[in-house]
Amino acid sequence: MDLPVRGQIRLMLLSFAAAFAAAGNCRCELGIATTPKLYGATAATKACHMSLNALDTEYIDLYMMHWPGLQDPSHGKVVEAQGYGKDIRRESWLALESMVMNEPAVAREISSQKRESETTVMGSGSYRVLHSIGVCNFLPKHLEELAGYCSIPPAVIQYECHPLLGAEGTENPLRRLCTRLFPMKPIHFQAHSALAGGSAQLLGNEELKELAVNIRRTVAQIAIRWSLQKGNSK
Repeated sequence: MDLPVRGQIRLMLLSFAAAFAAAGNCRCELGIATTPKLYGATAATKACHMSLNALDTEYIDLYMMHWPGLQDPSHGKVVEAQGYGKDIRRESWLALESMVMNEPAVAREISSQKRESETTVMGSGSYRVLHSIGVCNFLPKHLEELAGYCSIPPAVIQYECHPLLGAEGTENPLRRLCTRLFPMKPIHFQAHSALAGGSAQLLGNEELKELAVNIRRTVAQIAIRWSLQKGNSK
């Protein structure tokens, strides 16, 4: 589950969680992934607390820095905030590291603990509320920078991957880079925009349309299968 937490989406998530629990399922069977809205040492910690409250959960399975800049990625460019982007990324990542659980078993104990106040530094003591942390949309230069100061490597790297880009365009170089930068821990790759944002260039591609007819599948199914076979999750 990877959705921004706002308004009607929050109500949908809470309804889903209630139905999930009513069916006799355990929280540990549900994976929740989301992103902090705010960046910076204190802001990222506060954002995590806000996410916990909005999702009505005691811990988050995967918390990811969604964008290497400070602004919304809709404009397609990383905003470095007058040169301070690097410092903000570092402060934010270290704040997330401070909230990562030492052992996965801790999650089973958190449910019985009283949630601390918003002003509490959640990484202090035994109160750690994140299973794993990761990054989205980081370029190679951002990953090299991250490798220079992180104590906990990203568990997941989410990046744009679809047939229009091709494997050599992003996937293979990125995987080779991460193998070199983070040899201590295998990193899981997660694809976003697997359908290229629903672009006609992909969905209307004549070669893919012909292939889809031959194998009785849709172009969208082919594109998603292409990504999954490369080891990405959705």
